[in-house]
Amino acid sequence: MSKAVKLGAAFAVLAAALVGPAQAVELESPYANQTPYVDPAATPPVLTPPAGYKMLFIETVARHGSRSMTSTSAETRALNIWKAAKSKGKVTAVGESFDNDLAAFQAAERSVGYGRLTDLGKAEWQGIGKRTAENYEDFFTTLAPSDRIARVTSTYTRTKQSATSMRYGIDSVVDGLTYATTTTSESLLELPNGSTSAGRTAISKIKKSAGVGVGARNVLRTLYTQSYVDSLSAPVSAALDIYVLYSTGPAMAGHTSVNFEDYVPVEDARILGYVKDAEKFYEYGPGVAGQTNSYRAAKPLLSNFFSRLDARIKGGSTAAVFRLGHGETTVPFAALIRIPGSDLHASASSYYTRANNPWRGRIAGLPAGSIEWVAYKKSGSPTLVTIRHNEVPVKFRASCTPSEPNGYFYTVTQLKSCLL
Repeated sequence: MSKAVKLGAAFAVLAAALVGPAQAVELESPYANQTPYVDPAATPPVLTPPAGYKMLFIETVARHGSRSMTSTSAETRALNIWKAAKSKGKVTAVGESFDNDLAAFQAAERSVGYGRLTDLGKAEWQGIGKRTAENYEDFFTTLAPSDRIARVTSTYTRTKQSATSMRYGIDSVVDGLTYATTTTSESLLELPNGSTSAGRTAISKIKKSAGVGVGARNVLRTLYTQSYVDSLSAPVSAALDIYVLYSTGPAMAGHTSVNFEDYVPVEDARILGYVKDAEKFYEYGPGVAGQTNSYRAAKPLLSNFFSRLDARIKGGSTAAVFRLGHGETTVPFAALIRIPGSDLHASASSYYTRANNPWRGRIAGLPAGSIEWVAYKKSGSPTLVTIRHNEVPVKFRASCTPSEPNGYFYTVTQLKSCLL
């Protein structure tokens, strides 16, 4: 049933051209949680289970691939500020091109569709699908005729596009798999902002901090005169509107040459990217110590992971479940199960910084980022589960005891005890 067909050079070349190896290892990506996915060519291989175990089941939850902007609101605000500056003669020589660049960028976005996958986003998910099929080819090629592959998406088109692209990648390696009808789940995959009063206060303090203010004004001064920048009532918000254009640039590189790099110095981009990280940290991530509001909405998703796994263990025909959601899905889920790097809360007496906390949007909320569970069975022995985050093997939270010392495989009973 395997045909080992390569996807072809088109999307691989696109991904390599747009996202080079240097960006993959960069300590602080200026694009924060919009950093495009990089095929992890150097990541560890899939771990081999203990002797006698064979793969039984695979399930994932993931963010959609790289996309265009989801709406025109930031673009409209940025253009209105530019027009006001232009009418007063307060635009710099560099800033003179902003309106034309924005118009070209928007034309490209309309061709893609706002909030939809770009060519890069589709390539990301085709690549993941291909690697998934290659990693577990023996499993997929020996499924029973009655076995099904399930796909669950949110109600948004970009998640459905991601599911389709993933299937293209899988089918390029393993032919003839049977897919169940794709379903949608708003309750599992479209999770609400869970920030608390303390979290919102922390975000406000971060935006008002001196360093963020300097970074924001540096960005604005590339477009406007000092006097005009000084006249703005909300310079950080104005700079963030320009920053989100900049951070969307890599995703759009296959559709337009406009990337807004002339307006956003890279060091200031890292500062504004930190602001976006802080927002996600308190709204969906680990949040404030002693509070679970920011990520507890992911609990039904965790229960669904276990119920799908239990059904398969009992002889169910669903052999794989691939869930496609959003950063607002993967970020709280990672925090809930305390994936390394996603488990450190911020103190109630101080706020999240990149110096005091390892949490990063470019890891926890990465476009096409995923959390994967794979279950293995052995006659007369308990089912074992292992986890990968963004295609890299990791351990479950410290309170979960692996089946072998310092191992990466856990019994289902142990996981239910330490996670639920």
